[in-house]
Amino acid sequence: MEPNTVVKSCDCDYGTPLNYPPANSLLGYVDDPNNNNIYDINDPLYLDLDQNGPGADGFVSPGDLRLTERTSVNPLWQRFAPYTIVKVGDWDEDSSAVGNTLRCPKNNIPLTVTTPCMNVNYYLGFRDSGCTVLWDGLGGGDELYLQQMVPEAFGVNVQEPQFNMFSTIGDFRIYMPANETASHPGPCEVYDTNGTPGIQKDEAVNAINDYLFAGTINKATAVAVVNCYLFP
Repeated sequence: MEPNTVVKSCDCDYGTPLNYPPANSLLGYVDDPNNNNIYDINDPLYLDLDQNGPGADGFVSPGDLRLTERTSVNPLWQRFAPYTIVKVGDWDEDSSAVGNTLRCPKNNIPLTVTTPCMNVNYYLGFRDSGCTVLWDGLGGGDELYLQQMVPEAFGVNVQEPQFNMFSTIGDFRIYMPANETASHPGPCEVYDTNGTPGIQKDEAVNAINDYLFAGTINKATAVAVVNCYLFP
C-alpha cells in the first residue's frame, strides 16, 4: 500500500483492525531553522509514534513518522522523504547533534509536558470539491489538509490555529488525489526557467536567494533545487 492514497473496498488492508496510539499528543514540529517559537512554513512535521506510556516522548526518535521532507546541511544534503520512519542513526533522530524537540503546533509546548496538545482533529480541513459537505476520497477529488499556524493579534500570548476555511501558504497537504498531484510541478520544474533543460547555476542561485533574502520558499525547497543542479 502506498502513502497518500485512499483505502478502497478491493484493497488488501480494507477491514484490517486499527489500534489507537498510546499518547494523546501525536502531532509535533521541530522549530527549525529559525527558532521563532511558532510552527511556520520552514518547520518539519512529525507524528510521535514511539511512546511507551500515556505521553509522547517529545523528541524525534526511532519509530516516529516524518510527515514532511527534512534535509540536512551536515552531513551534506542528506534528505529524508515524507512518509518515512525515523531509524536509529538518522540525522534527525534525538541522539544526533541537532535540536529535535517536538513541540505542539498550537502553543509551542514540548510534547513531553503533561498538558496535552490540541487534538489533531482541530487542525484538519478538507476541500469539498464535490460540494457534498462530506469527505469523499473515492474519486470525488476531495483534498485533506493540516492547517498552518499564524500569530495571534497583538497582545495575545497564545498561538491559535489558522482555521479560516481556506487553503493558505504553509498548510500541509495530507492527501491529494492522483490527478491533482500530477498537476503540481516540483521545485526543480518551477525553477527551470532559462530554456536549458535541467537546473543550471543561475537557477540554483535564484532558489537560494528566494530562501535567504526573499523568504518566499523554505530551506527544503531551496535544497531540492540545489540538488538538481549538483546531482543532475
